[in-house]
Amino acid sequence: FIALHRLKQILLCSARKDPRFILFTTVGGIGALLHLSVLLTCMQIFHKDFWVSQAIASTGAMLLNFSINNILTYSNRRLKGADFIEGVILFILICSVGAYTNVLLAQYLFQHKTAWWIAGLVGAMIGSVWNYSVSTQIVWRKKSKRKRQCDVHTVF
Repeated sequence: FIALHRLKQILLCSARKDPRFILFTTVGGIGALLHLSVLLTCMQIFHKDFWVSQAIASTGAMLLNFSINNILTYSNRRLKGADFIEGVILFILICSVGAYTNVLLAQYLFQHKTAWWIAGLVGAMIGSVWNYSVSTQIVWRKKSKRKRQCDVHTVF
């Protein structure tokens, strides 16, 4: 419970410093609903191990969260075309670190008799703090900071 209290402090501090964090975490809540639905489906219907189910659920939530955040949270920095593809790849790479930590922590909690849904949510929350912090700085950085690659329109 100390870790949950510390996580709450981090979330509240982040929300005060960057209001966009509130929207990001709201989108994350939608992703968490998908995450739990996929987790339950994989475990109960497809009879997958918890860690496999958690990894599948995390990947689905990453893709959903990227798409919604690109439209809503970062509407002023929306990625399109090749930037969208690059953004998805970067987001997945960044979130893979969060997902790895998420799965390890959730599996540990689950093995120590924590309810599956609590273990899954705690893992997802830890991953979301990492995902927001890093993806904001790398995936949706301001265009002026992005390296400009050769663009057909600027060449001709």
